[in-house]
Amino acid sequence: MIESVRSRSTTLTEAAVQELQHAIQNGVYPPGSQLPSEAELTKLLGISRVTVREALRRMEERGIILRRHGAGTFVRSGSILNYLNENFSVVEWIRAANMVYAVKDVRVEIKPANHEMAQNLQLNMGDPVLEVERTRLANGKSVAYTLDRFPGTIVSDINAIKNETSKGSLYGLLRDRFQIVVSCGIAHITCLEATPELSQKLNLEVGTPIMNLKQIDFTAEEKPVVYTMDYYVTGVFDFVIFRKGAGIHR
Repeated sequence: MIESVRSRSTTLTEAAVQELQHAIQNGVYPPGSQLPSEAELTKLLGISRVTVREALRRMEERGIILRRHGAGTFVRSGSILNYLNENFSVVEWIRAANMVYAVKDVRVEIKPANHEMAQNLQLNMGDPVLEVERTRLANGKSVAYTLDRFPGTIVSDINAIKNETSKGSLYGLLRDRFQIVVSCGIAHITCLEATPELSQKLNLEVGTPIMNLKQIDFTAEEKPVVYTMDYYVTGVFDFVIFRKGAGIHR
């Protein structure tokens, strides 16, 4: 059941997105089903039609729904869609695909920065780094293995990190607990073969092709705060990049 979002503290558009996504996750609108019309959603959510359209636009960009001209709006089913032009967490990708998120093999520890960590987080060798290791599951299947590193000087509360790793996104924890807002990220994507260690983490055969995403997240002051190394099972994730035309200026 959908409820009015008029009393929510967040923006009406984002509140509408959250309410619709909650209804999808709870099976009110299962994968492949059609959402109510814009006019019906306007009444159900208690907001204007313009706001409904903006909420649906955001949901389509995030891969939650498909809008078919002349047919209506449908809940997306199939692979886990990730638009790389927007910075969302693995948790959000999986839940947006209407799959049950879970995590296993969690490890959280503070360790001295090696050359790679120091270079990407702009630290000195040996500076403390908080490392979070997780295997992510969608509907009970291992689909991603992730390593997140944070400067230990700004993120040092191991218990807070441990409590959040099984619940949701660390981006939210950074913002709410440590007042660190990620403004942008630079990502590099490569395809590689699963090593014995990665094949064990992801339940794959050694040599199976997997996707590797290396990303550094920055604050608005261009300070690196997260260095991520993610490995994704191919055939499960669908990476999409919005590319503009070259035009006359480069």
